[in-house]
Amino acid sequence: MVNKSIKTAILSFKEGVKYGWSTSSIRWVIGLAMMYFIFGMSYMQVFAPLFAKDILEIGEDGFGLMLSLTGLGGVIGAMTLAALNLREHRGLAIMFVMAGFGIMLVVFSLSTYLMIVPLSMALVILVGMFQTPFNTLANSILLDSAPSEMRGRVMALISLDRSVITVGATAAGFTAAWLGVQYAQIIFGSIVFIGVSLIASIAPAIRKIQ
Repeated sequence: MVNKSIKTAILSFKEGVKYGWSTSSIRWVIGLAMMYFIFGMSYMQVFAPLFAKDILEIGEDGFGLMLSLTGLGGVIGAMTLAALNLREHRGLAIMFVMAGFGIMLVVFSLSTYLMIVPLSMALVILVGMFQTPFNTLANSILLDSAPSEMRGRVMALISLDRSVITVGATAAGFTAAWLGVQYAQIIFGSIVFIGVSLIASIAPAIRKIQ
């Protein structure tokens, strides 16, 4: 019975991968999502604690404030997304928020060289504003791009974020140890921005997703 359940799960996953790869909107959104989880979410997993402890020297209380401000930015971003009602322009919207997220990661890292803590904290809010809407947009596009019988299998693909975030966090840790926290975050943020720019140029169809 267990073996049968495992085989069924593997078969369903393969069908989801096959369908997702054959559907351009799903294929490119999953590609954006993997880039976002590997190179973007390492900010929360690795870089934010290191910035708080080693760069800004604001300690555990300061790190808690950073997380709170990131969450505040996320709420503002989600409310803005809901207010704009971008259902007919979700392709453009998902690329915009991901590009903005990458840019803000770079700007935040650069701001820490000035050692003006209030400035860096303000930028953390903007990081959260661009970070949170991505998941909402990605999930809505994937759900609408798949027929009802394939939605669960397609959504399983983006659920791989748990594993790829770990890969990104590992890479971020090694890069921070090698080049320093600020340089590493600049590199990872730049990869997010450059990656979404490349996908926008080679897959113009994604801009037309409604």
